[in-house]
Amino acid sequence: MKNIYISWIIIILLIIWFISFSWKENEINNISHQKVPESVTAIYQQASDPLFTEIDIDSSHEYDKNHFAFIWGSVIDINNDGKDEFFITSWVNHSDSFIKYNNWKLVNFITETWINNTQASYGSISIDFNWNWFTDLLVAREKWLYLYTNTWWTFIEEKLDIQFENNSIPVDISVSDIDKDWDLDIYVSTFISAKVFKSASFNNSKNTTNNLLLRNDWDNTFTEVSKLLWTDLKQNTFTSTFIDLNNDGWEDLVVSPNTDTVKIYKNNEWKFELLEKLSDYGFWMWLATSDIDNDWDLDLFFSNTGQSIPLKLLKWDTNQSQKVTSDYLILENLGDFKFKNITSDVLSNQPWFWWGIIPVDFDLDNSNSYLIHQNYIKWAVHKINKLSGELLIKNWDKFIDILSDYNLENRNYWFSSLIWDMNNDGLEDIIYLNIDDWAKAFLRNTDNNNQYLKILLADNNNSLWLKAQLTLDNGTSVTKVLSTKQGIMTDQSNSIIFWLNKQKFNIWRLKLQYLNWDTESFDINNSEKILNLRK
Repeated sequence: MKNIYISWIIIILLIIWFISFSWKENEINNISHQKVPESVTAIYQQASDPLFTEIDIDSSHEYDKNHFAFIWGSVIDINNDGKDEFFITSWVNHSDSFIKYNNWKLVNFITETWINNTQASYGSISIDFNWNWFTDLLVAREKWLYLYTNTWWTFIEEKLDIQFENNSIPVDISVSDIDKDWDLDIYVSTFISAKVFKSASFNNSKNTTNNLLLRNDWDNTFTEVSKLLWTDLKQNTFTSTFIDLNNDGWEDLVVSPNTDTVKIYKNNEWKFELLEKLSDYGFWMWLATSDIDNDWDLDLFFSNTGQSIPLKLLKWDTNQSQKVTSDYLILENLGDFKFKNITSDVLSNQPWFWWGIIPVDFDLDNSNSYLIHQNYIKWAVHKINKLSGELLIKNWDKFIDILSDYNLENRNYWFSSLIWDMNNDGLEDIIYLNIDDWAKAFLRNTDNNNQYLKILLADNNNSLWLKAQLTLDNGTSVTKVLSTKQGIMTDQSNSIIFWLNKQKFNIWRLKLQYLNWDTESFDINNSEKILNLRK
C-alpha cells in the first residue's frame, strides 16, 4: 500500500511540473512578442511574406535506443565551385546523408560519394586535411575515427589508428595545428557508451572516459599527448573547439564537459594552461563562440539545464565544495584571458533545458542572434510537450525570443542545425536536424534590393579563426570574426556575409586577417556580390 501512495505522489508531482512547464513557455512567449524590436519590423518590409519557405529534403533519421540520440553534420564545398553541400551523420545500419541544393530541393547523393560506412556515427568536421585545396571529412563513429579524403566528389575512407578505452565513444572532433608544424592535430571529446552510462554523475570515474589530444606525426599517424601538453581531462564531453581567444595566432582550447566546470586551456605556444574557476559545476553540453558585444573578439556561450529541473535534483554525487548551477553561461572576452560573466545582464530568464546554440544573422544587421535547440528524445517532459525552439535577438541590452515571428518553429526532437546560404543569394538558410524524423529545410526568400558581399573561404587551418573587415568608400567599416564550429558539433560554412541594407556604395575595401597573421586585401566593385577564395 505504501508503494502505491508513493507512486501516486510521484504522478501528481509530475503533473504539477508539466503544468508549470507549459505555463512558463506561454508566459515567456507572450512577454517576448510584446517587445519585437523595430529592426525586425524593417526586415518584414524588405522581404516578401513569409520570410522563409520550407523545401523538400531527402534525409531522415530513425532513433536507435541502443545508442546515444545524437545527430550532427558539416557544411562542405566538395568541388570548390562556391556552392556548399552538407554531410549528416546517422545511426547504426543506416547510411549517412550527403545533400546538395538543386532547384528548390535538397537531394541526397551519398551513393555517389563512396561513403557507405553504416556504423553509428556522431561528430564530423570538414577541413582540407592534406593541404591540396580540396575539403576532406573527419567522422567520429562508434569505435573509431575515420578520415575521408576528397578526390573531387568521391571520398577515400581511412580508419585512423587511434585506440580508445573500453566503452569509450568518440563523439566530437576539433582540429588545429597546435604546434605550428603545418599538419592538423586533433582533440577528441569522448563519452562513455550508452550501454553503461549513468546520468548525472559528477564524481564517478567509472562513468567517464578520457578526452584525447592527438599530435599528428605527418603520415596520418598520431601520438596521444594530453598529459604531455597538460590538457588531460577524464569527463564525458559533448563538444570542444579550438579558437584564438587573445589574437596571438595560437589557437586555444575550449571544452564543454557534461558534468564538470567549463574548461579553457590557454595555448602557450606549445603547452596549454588551464584557467581556473570560470564556472560552477553544471551540465555544460554545448557552446557557441561569437562576438556577442561587437568588439572584434570571440565570446563564449555555454548551454545548461536552465530552470527546467529543480536545482536540488541536479546535485547528485557532488560534495559540499562543489557548487552546482543550472544557469546558462555567457562569458564576455575582456582580453588577456580575462572573462566576465554577463549572463544575467543580457538574459531576463533562463527557463529551458538548452542544447545547441548557433549564431545566425537572420535580421541582416551584421551582428549575431542565437538559434536555440531544446527538445530531446530521452527527456520525458519533451515527449509530452515539445518546445518550439528559440531565436534570441538583442533588443537594446537584452536578448528576447522571436522564433515564432519568423515562422521557424520546430516541435520535433530538434537537436542541431546547419546554417548557410544554399542558393548563393546572400541570405542564410537553415536545416533542422531532427533525431527521429525527417530533417526540415527552410529557404530564405530572396530580397534583391539589398547589397551584400559574400566571401567564400578555403576550408583549411588558417580560416578556422579569421577576422574580416569591410570598409566602404564613405569610411564606414564593419568587422566580423569567423568561427565555424558551433552548436552541437555542427561544422558550419566557411563563409562570411556582409549586409549593407540598401545603402549604395561604389568600392568596398576588404581586409582578411588569418589565424597565422597573414593578411589579404581586396578592392571590390559594388557590382560584385561573391568573392570565391576557394579556387
